[in-house]
Amino acid sequence: MAIFDCITTTAKEVFAQNSHPLVDTFIDELIAYGFPNIRRLKLNHGMAGKVNPAHITNIRSWLDIIGMKPDGQKG
Repeated sequence: MAIFDCITTTAKEVFAQNSHPLVDTFIDELIAYGFPNIRRLKLNHGMAGKVNPAHITNIRSWLDIIGMKPDGQKG
């Protein structure tokens, strides 16, 4: 999914700036963006929730970003 590629690339560029206020702002905005649930709210004809196909990609993106955490960051 392109959005997660963009978020991960943005994280790399933000962290490369080594500006803790910028990193803190990025992390706050990433958390505000949220983490979509594995199930979508849409229901199919059998009334079962559909699985969100972007869920695993989203998890991988967050793990990549966590792995990039700059030195000296809180948490």
